[in-house]
Amino acid sequence: MKIVGCDFGTMNLYAFIESEGELKESRLRNCYIEIEEDEADVLKLSNMGTIKLNNGKMIIVGDDAMSIAGLLKKELKRPMKQGLMAVDEVNDAIDVITVMVKSLIGKGNGKDDTVVYSIPAKPIDLDRSLTYHKKVIERILNSLGYKAIAKNEAYAISISELQDTMFTEINLSFGSGMTNVCLTYKSMNTLELSVGKGGDWIDHSVHTDIKAPISKIIKIKEKELNLEDATEGNPKNYRIREALEFYYKELITDTLIELSDYIKENSGSVELDEPIPLVVSGGTSLVKGFMKFFKEVYENIKDFPIEISEIRHAKNPLSAVANGLYIIGKNAK
Repeated sequence: MKIVGCDFGTMNLYAFIESEGELKESRLRNCYIEIEEDEADVLKLSNMGTIKLNNGKMIIVGDDAMSIAGLLKKELKRPMKQGLMAVDEVNDAIDVITVMVKSLIGKGNGKDDTVVYSIPAKPIDLDRSLTYHKKVIERILNSLGYKAIAKNEAYAISISELQDTMFTEINLSFGSGMTNVCLTYKSMNTLELSVGKGGDWIDHSVHTDIKAPISKIIKIKEKELNLEDATEGNPKNYRIREALEFYYKELITDTLIELSDYIKENSGSVELDEPIPLVVSGGTSLVKGFMKFFKEVYENIKDFPIEISEIRHAKNPLSAVANGLYIIGKNAK
């Protein structure tokens, strides 16, 4: 029997896979580029994997696509946007996700093999339903031979890493497509929401202002940016780092304000006797200096409606969701 916890992130697909008593982790960058047949023939010489979709299109997926997009002057595409299935190219998106998930976790046995997969909370600032996204992922997993169970992304973080709080805390998962939030009380998910902004929103906002290529912005963000000191790094990239800092601050501020307002509007459902931790996770939180920067922004939020005992980073910000989903699947066996 195979048990899989799979985090369907806009930037990364991340999975914990238990099969025949062995547990392993697997990650794949959730992006791709389209290439021509002659380009595919050349790339095969360097052992770079190319994939032919059912519609005949040739693609490269994952980290290979990210590394070679700029060199080939190709548009880096995402099968998911803002945490949900991309609707502007939905047919290609579904085909690409299917290929990537098969590569990530393999095929199931069609009987009792199970995948617990992540879904975001309904976004409070986007006019999008979760139904289509949820059902498409379920259908993809079923087609690969798995029973599929959907669980909230931010809730999975609580199950993964926070036993010492008796599963009572606020979880903020800063992903690429959106930011997910949930408040758990003794392992019960009592409040959840998402904000339709994340790392991609930061990248595209900087691109609009600075006109630098998205691939370059992402590399600077991941390799060079320090939110405690934007002057650190290559002087030629200072304006990009400065703009990234501006939009990181706006993302954190908007998320905390939306959460604060939502709790105030739904105060009847939140009754806590003592301060609780606020736990930050997600790939967008991995940039250097993020936690100190986050705490400084939090201190400027007026009248936050819940008393916070501490603000801390999840021990494994990138893999926490997948691990929590795996634990849920393991306990449900």
